[in-house]
Amino acid sequence: MVKRGQKVVATVEDSLPRPGFKRAKTEKKGDSILDKVGIIVEALADPKVVIPNDCCRNMLQAAVPCVLQVPVSERHSYQANVAAMLGEVFKASQDSWEQKVGEAQSSLDAADTERSSLASALDVANEQLSNQRSEVMNCKEQTQTHTEAEKEAQRVKDEADKEVCNFDASQLSKAKDLEECNSIYKDTFQMLKLATEPLNAKDQKTSISTLVSFVKKLGADTSLQTVIPHVFKKSTEERGTFDNVALDQVDELLQKQMTNLKTALDNGDSLKAEKVEAQGQAQQALDSAKANLVESKQVLQSACDMMISKQSEMKSAQTALDLKVQEIGKLSEEHAQHQKEFEKATDRLLTYTFLLERDVVPEPVPEVTAEKVEEVGTMDVEESSAPLESTVAQVGITA
Repeated sequence: MVKRGQKVVATVEDSLPRPGFKRAKTEKKGDSILDKVGIIVEALADPKVVIPNDCCRNMLQAAVPCVLQVPVSERHSYQANVAAMLGEVFKASQDSWEQKVGEAQSSLDAADTERSSLASALDVANEQLSNQRSEVMNCKEQTQTHTEAEKEAQRVKDEADKEVCNFDASQLSKAKDLEECNSIYKDTFQMLKLATEPLNAKDQKTSISTLVSFVKKLGADTSLQTVIPHVFKKSTEERGTFDNVALDQVDELLQKQMTNLKTALDNGDSLKAEKVEAQGQAQQALDSAKANLVESKQVLQSACDMMISKQSEMKSAQTALDLKVQEIGKLSEEHAQHQKEFEKATDRLLTYTFLLERDVVPEPVPEVTAEKVEEVGTMDVEESSAPLESTVAQVGITA
């Protein structure tokens, strides 16, 4: 039996390591109390950790080993007060960086919202610029059309002016043409057509050549021009049906020319009035074409000015978007830096909290089983009976 208060001691064999047993590393680098205290001291030296003045900073740095290396249950009131001060410093640092992270995130969100608005504005500006470019192209085509119309109107006006200006001279020319046509008709054509006796070769050749040239001038068919010499070289009795048809065509051509010339001369006054009226209409058409051209050029200029304005707006929108993207990049970097500092401050606070709450852990008492108790009891009895047996043996020998 194990008596009350009797200490149970494990055997030496139980405490010896087994063959090949390796002791586990109890602490990793940075996990020891001294390492953690060093982290706190280093944190207090960081200027980003706000402390009222250098004296306080130096005092807290010097006091950290004396405070946080001591378990919580063994600290006196001064050490507890200094520990509380350290907690305020690290908690304030964490809160400060957390606030900065929140503010940076808010700024980043606001900037991203503005970026979305600027991107939409850029899309609108690009669409408006594209539409304006199409408008400029349409205006250019319209201006080109009006330019060609103005040229055509100018050509018609020039022709009308020329006809009015040359009308009297043209009438005199027509009178001469009529006189020439009458002369050829009577003196050449009629003579060749009605000749009862053959003409001498020279006169016949001259008359036929004159008639062919005049018929050609009037635009007679080539076949008719070719057949005339053959017809008029024959006498009236020798001519056949085909020859008479050719004569009739020449007669009709000359009669028509004389009629047209006579009509033009007889209606000279009315024809001149018509040409003057046509000249006025051509002038009106030219004036209208010029006005349309001027207007289209003005519209084109206005469209070009508007396109330049839209280009400027698009460039401004692009510049604003680019600047906002750059700003977002800087805000993202700032947010990342604040987040990193916040995580560092959180780690420092956790390290401080571990040291603040650390206490001495009592050594575990080995568990005593019934078999161990019985074994230990037997060992005690054997140890206690050994001197008795020795005494008895000695007495027996003496006896």
